[in-house]
Amino acid sequence: MGTRGNVVMAAIGDTLASIGKALYGAWYTLESWTIIPLAEILMRLWYRLDPRVYSERLRVRSVTAGKADKKSQKYAVLVIYTNSPLASFTANMINAIGRSDINLVVVANGPITPLLRAQLLDACYVLIERSNVGRDFGAYKDAANILMRSEKDVDRLILMNDSMFFFERGLGKLIADLDGEDEFIGLTEVFEYHYHVQSFLLSFGFHAVRSRAFRKFWKSYKPIGTRRWSIHKGEVSLTRHMTKAGFRPHILFQAAQLIPHLRPRPVRDVLESVRLLPSYCRPLLYREFDTFIGAEGFSATDFEAISQGVRPIGPSNRPAGLPGIHGQLETMDRWNFEIFGNRLISLIAKRNQVHVGGFLFMKYLGLPAIKRDIFYRSVYSLEEVYRILSDFNEPLRDEVMADLRRAGTSMHFKGLRRILHSHGSI
Repeated sequence: MGTRGNVVMAAIGDTLASIGKALYGAWYTLESWTIIPLAEILMRLWYRLDPRVYSERLRVRSVTAGKADKKSQKYAVLVIYTNSPLASFTANMINAIGRSDINLVVVANGPITPLLRAQLLDACYVLIERSNVGRDFGAYKDAANILMRSEKDVDRLILMNDSMFFFERGLGKLIADLDGEDEFIGLTEVFEYHYHVQSFLLSFGFHAVRSRAFRKFWKSYKPIGTRRWSIHKGEVSLTRHMTKAGFRPHILFQAAQLIPHLRPRPVRDVLESVRLLPSYCRPLLYREFDTFIGAEGFSATDFEAISQGVRPIGPSNRPAGLPGIHGQLETMDRWNFEIFGNRLISLIAKRNQVHVGGFLFMKYLGLPAIKRDIFYRSVYSLEEVYRILSDFNEPLRDEVMADLRRAGTSMHFKGLRRILHSHGSI
């Protein structure tokens, strides 16, 4: 088939792909208007029948003093949900707090073994054991209310949970940053749909904790157990309460901070950075790259394929079939940041930043953590995570991979469960 035939076939393929995307988008929208609201209403009604939603006394089984001495009026609440031995990446955070002047309060969301209980009591100032009512935000509510009642002064309150892989390198600095001067500190933020500071790592200062907005929020918050409730009535609502009260969030890791790290780099390095993004984000950037260099230039998709097996890219080891790659990349530095870098930053900023930009934050900004659901939510494949952590020389790589495999993936979900997952309801 000649060049003209190839062009025609490519056009037909693009048209069919566009039609398929349009049909999928229409069906997805229909689900979001019909099935999802109905399912959410039914789940919320079911949870509201649980009397523990309305009573801290029914939710909290025990509050036990730990063996750690009180070091200050600063407290870090760590919510865990496990009945297994403590994972190394969670122990990393516990140990980092232990080395600081912050008191550790552990909230066990569900039954724990005697061995784990003893391990936690050795490390913490207070251990709160409760039923898993209301997910992590329900645990935050009980811990915050207990501390505000029992402690005369709370100069700093950090809220975190074990939904992150915490890596040892840089963790001490992260704790110090969470104990900064700002009254409202978050690890990352989300602009997608509704702006909010993500709740897996939050920090509140002296004035924020004593504010009417903060106390009113936790007093009125009902620990309903749906994921959407935790996001909209939890993360989004708490962010709005605090910002309306004048507490502007200070975000430790955000897409804009990548600018000075990507600006001086040649375009081939920026292309390598694209490989740290989720696979569903990369084609868009590669298409823009290919459009810029024109049909006669090499494809950025070819660059990724080569990068999988040949590193670093350079004249001494480039494949014989693509002899022009290195030269083309060297002549494109003028376009590096002004266009391609901006596209990359914009893509991260518009989405869930810790999912899309987490590995870039690790590489360039020193983020010592990544979300534990990146495989379950099909953000990354196991092979991609393994490759990236290997490139980073992360000592906990194998333990991370084992944890991702245990959690599984949504790939095999069917029926209503698949629909709920695709819309972020579970």
